[in-house]
Amino acid sequence: MLAACCLLTMNSFGQSVNEEITLRLLQPSLLRVSVGDDLNLSESGSAILGGSMFVNGGRPGFSYRWLDEQNMEYFEKTPEVFSTGRYMVIVNDQNNCSAIDSLIVNVYGTGIPAHNAELNVLVRLDSQSDLLFIEVPRTTGNVQLKILSLEGKVFYSYSQDLMNAPFMHAVGVGSFNSGIYFVDIRDRLGHSVKKIVLP
Repeated sequence: MLAACCLLTMNSFGQSVNEEITLRLLQPSLLRVSVGDDLNLSESGSAILGGSMFVNGGRPGFSYRWLDEQNMEYFEKTPEVFSTGRYMVIVNDQNNCSAIDSLIVNVYGTGIPAHNAELNVLVRLDSQSDLLFIEVPRTTGNVQLKILSLEGKVFYSYSQDLMNAPFMHAVGVGSFNSGIYFVDIRDRLGHSVKKIVLP
């Protein structure tokens, strides 16, 4: 963004002179994070998360919080973990903006992930009824749904057994405080995390 202002000054002959100064106002760019490729456990049974993580935009001074599938938290940028499954990172900047990404830690030597597909999840908020509609066109096995706060607190959980069938569910969010939440949904073969903002 450019802005201009004019200054009225006097030269050495006592004549007024208009001087224009152009200022460039910098606005922070959108915060983005990429954790890179999925990982394998090493022969010793561990993996280091975030080694290939790239953070772009936002206001520097970032904080990092990782969550595993049991909602165990890791507050290091590159924590060492010892279990397979999906790990989600939440990055916050100095403006309290957030960005999320996730990766899968596979079993060493097999190449088989705990979850090997990204679920196609549709999330829609009806502000008039305070209902959050969540739909997965096709699921396999036990479907587990959680709604988590930005701090990782579970505000809602639900599970249902399905086999090659659509999953449709509505959650009343009228009692939820305004803010950022994450819809975490998984079945036997896939997993997805969606960010929502409740007004």
